[in-house]
Amino acid sequence: MLFVWIALWAVALILLLADSRSPVNRRLSAVALCGGAGALSATLSETFIPYIRENRPHAGLEDALYSVQAAASLTSYYGLPYFLLLFALAYRPVRLRGTMRWTVPLLLLLPIAYCLAFTPPYNEYRPVSHSLVVWWAVPYFLLAAGIVLSKKRVIARCPTRIG
Repeated sequence: MLFVWIALWAVALILLLADSRSPVNRRLSAVALCGGAGALSATLSETFIPYIRENRPHAGLEDALYSVQAAASLTSYYGLPYFLLLFALAYRPVRLRGTMRWTVPLLLLLPIAYCLAFTPPYNEYRPVSHSLVVWWAVPYFLLAAGIVLSKKRVIARCPTRIG
């Protein structure tokens, strides 16, 4: 997972450096960042925190790393479906005018805000309430996939010469 974390965050950085003014690049970078946050969470809980606990016990450092791990895990669980859907909307541009340009992303944040406010706090054994998250995250993933797959591709036709 360490390699996945580094690779995804490197991709996020490269996308931003390539063209940070592109909505597609910014949102795909956020997708990679959220995916990398999940890998960071796994790396911390499976590698770094156990290593510190066994070799260099330090309660303050373990608590700090646990807080980072919890934040990274929640970023992955909640941020990935949200930013994937925003990426899809930018990839196959949906013309939103006026206030709808910022209202739609805010409305898409409502299920995340609800989950953060009204579900049990993060813990290692049950980081999110999957029975609730599934009702908005799966539709976000499916809608994003449908939008991306529905984009028409323009294939340049090259005249070929035979013989």
